[in-house]
Amino acid sequence: MSRQMLSLDDRRYVWEVTQNKIRGSSWNHTIRVGVVNCIDSKNTRLCRFYEVESYPTIRLFNANLEKDDLGMTIKKASSEVLQEKIIQFLIDLQKKNLGAPNWVNLLPYSSKIESIFRNVPQLVKSAVLIVEKNDSLVGSHSILDLGLYETIYVRKIDAGSPALDYIEILDIPAVVVIDRETNKNHVLKGNATTREEITSMIMKEFGIVKEEPSKNISPEKDSSGKPPKGINNGTDQVYMVDIENALSNSLLNEVAVKKNITGVRYQALVNYIDILIRYLPTRPQVLNFLKNFQNHLKKHSYITGEQLVNVIRDLQSTTSVLPEKQQWKGCLGSKPTFRGFPCGLWVTFHTLTVNAVFREKDNPDYNPKDVIRGIHGYVKYFFTCDYCSTHFQEMYKKDAETFVQKPDDEIMWFWTSHNKVNMRLKNSASEDPYHPKQLFPTKKNCPTCYLSHDNSFHRENVKLYLKKLYNSTSISYDGVQALASIEDGKSTSGSADK
Repeated sequence: MSRQMLSLDDRRYVWEVTQNKIRGSSWNHTIRVGVVNCIDSKNTRLCRFYEVESYPTIRLFNANLEKDDLGMTIKKASSEVLQEKIIQFLIDLQKKNLGAPNWVNLLPYSSKIESIFRNVPQLVKSAVLIVEKNDSLVGSHSILDLGLYETIYVRKIDAGSPALDYIEILDIPAVVVIDRETNKNHVLKGNATTREEITSMIMKEFGIVKEEPSKNISPEKDSSGKPPKGINNGTDQVYMVDIENALSNSLLNEVAVKKNITGVRYQALVNYIDILIRYLPTRPQVLNFLKNFQNHLKKHSYITGEQLVNVIRDLQSTTSVLPEKQQWKGCLGSKPTFRGFPCGLWVTFHTLTVNAVFREKDNPDYNPKDVIRGIHGYVKYFFTCDYCSTHFQEMYKKDAETFVQKPDDEIMWFWTSHNKVNMRLKNSASEDPYHPKQLFPTKKNCPTCYLSHDNSFHRENVKLYLKKLYNSTSISYDGVQALASIEDGKSTSGSADK
């Protein structure tokens, strides 16, 4: 069963930004890239301070960073647009004389041609002027691309600059090379108009060969072809350890990263805790923690992320426990970047919908939309994968409220939505090679879930399968950390009714 929610777009985006486009390129003479994993609890305070509430988030900082400077946020964009924003950020700083001394100069050259080598190290044998319109960033791209090569000095110059009056330039953009020893210049021949073409033309002129970083982002299996030890063998068994991990992660790493939680976001947190208490079949110590946390929330209307962490810490006791991170079981990925929390979250959501139906079967006043609304609020206001949250909200807006009219409908809506996500992410960079994305459940695990004549789903049998799979009586407690018994203080790893 595949339960991963991380999107290909996010994985590829982060890869291109941090590896191929910046860190792995020649831009690292001016740009330094740091990657912070905000899901790691060690980084929660840092991410909260810088108001990083969804991923991927790109922040640009000046080299001379001042205290409390939160930098400039770049919304998710293509790698090309991202580079343009970075260039404009550098140019704006240099206009204010705030750039670092080792940066390449991205401001237009405005002096006489014969003065271009003034204050330039003797190691530099040639200067290059990229002639372009004053609103173009093509030259800046090439300057950054070539900044590592110490024997050439590259600047851009506006096409209308008086410094070019004695140079015959027929087309714009153009590339002018000036020899330091003779002070003679010549215009490179060729019809180069793009950043890549101009950079390539200059490199060819000086015999420069650039090594390209690897762009392989496809997941691969180990050379042995065998899954790592402990990886789920393809069964759909639900484990309490995965649910508890998802619960802890959702509160300590997702909710706690928010700087301020108030208004509709605070109410979404209250609703999320409410459905967890009502329908998540947790161990009694964990249930006590959720109730204690709920009581705290009811007394207030606002909480900061830092306060939330402190409240969770203060509520810990032998009878009130939010478990620490444990080893994933059914959601264990072949690598730390695969499955884990997104998988555990899907398990938790399915478990909520199924157990709500069982617990409310004799309640004529039960509203089957309570659970999906509570989950939707959590995903909308707290789930940090921005792309995943947006896509989930789109699915919800399309038909959740109209589809769910009776209790069983919430089970089937989540099942349908889960399969939509699986098919969208099939063969993506987020796919664990040992857990390929496929329709759930598989025919192997549930033969009766498929119609024999056309291989489509038998929806009624699927519903029965889900009710059995996610029922509280079917959950395995294998692998959970031992908790002190509420009754006598003895260690226990099971549920209250086991």
